[in-house]
Amino acid sequence: MPREDSLATIINALAVALLERRAPGVFVLIGQVPGWFVRLYPDVTADQEIRLAEVSPFLANFLIDAESFWEKAEPGRLLSGPWSETALNGEECFLEASAINTDGLKVMALEYQRASLEQMRTIIQTARERNLDHRRVLQEMQKKEILLYCIIHDLVQPLTGLKGCLILLGEERLSVKGRRLVDIGIQEAIKQERLIQNVLHTFAADVESQPDVAATPAELPDIATAAQAVVTSLTPAFTASRVVLRLDPEADWTKEWRVVGEKSRLERVLMNLVENALRHSPRGSTVTIGVREEQGGVFTTIDDEGPGVPAEIAEHLFRKFVQGNHEPGRVGLGLYFCRITIERWGGEIGYTPRAGQGARFWFRLPRPLVM
Repeated sequence: MPREDSLATIINALAVALLERRAPGVFVLIGQVPGWFVRLYPDVTADQEIRLAEVSPFLANFLIDAESFWEKAEPGRLLSGPWSETALNGEECFLEASAINTDGLKVMALEYQRASLEQMRTIIQTARERNLDHRRVLQEMQKKEILLYCIIHDLVQPLTGLKGCLILLGEERLSVKGRRLVDIGIQEAIKQERLIQNVLHTFAADVESQPDVAATPAELPDIATAAQAVVTSLTPAFTASRVVLRLDPEADWTKEWRVVGEKSRLERVLMNLVENALRHSPRGSTVTIGVREEQGGVFTTIDDEGPGVPAEIAEHLFRKFVQGNHEPGRVGLGLYFCRITIERWGGEIGYTPRAGQGARFWFRLPRPLVM
């Protein structure tokens, strides 16, 4: 018997399901699939990518430690400890996961526990305790997130009042210096409002289980319409910063650029990306919004002429709380919001350095099946 077949037979006899990590949170089954795995996860097939966090709440928690273990690239394995899950037929399965790192291969091994009656009782008790601990942690996290959401939401009202007072003050007879200070105060209040909205939208998007997509084809958003709305809204801020904001003159903006998604969120994504470009654009430079057909979808770009993104943070740009150049007063949620929104619509988002100087942020969204 060939060596590979012998290894496959041994793995099958051990009732172990092996999953190779292809990307953070994404795995594929390798080797034979044990019968218990099929009974427990009937919707998972050997030829598909598996997002373990969506398959098992316990594994979603263990993956946090596993990803940290894999990033260190240390040999060996990390054990999850036992836990139990119930199959559709009512069978209670006792499992243990191992994160394995060997020769650059990152593997998650799921083992079906076979034990004596006394061992089984210990496993059951430990599994139940771990499940309870996991639920308590989730509940505490939810309470803290709700509290933080409420605190941030409550900041809106006094800020709105402050901005209103500044606007009224601006209508009075002021000196040139006074007028300039009032204008600065209004602009800063507007920036703070947008930051708060970023945080609120991010929290809201984080807890939604389904993507926000227009209910009817007629309500599907149009990239050209959204881009024009963003240009109209942000032109005053760009003018004040001596930066030009424009639509790419080579793109066909008269064409219909409808995509899967929802109008207000699409505009928020574009707004975040364009505001990000403004923050890093020197005076006298230009920010350009472009659009084109690509891979059966709509490819949108935001190009600036700034310094670009430092290599050390380029790969982590779209994670929560990542900031460029340690900007004060920002919590790094704008790009994270963009990523989770675009990905939930079945799209992609990324960053590419431009030849010469500058940055290109881009996203690709699918066309709707029915127009």
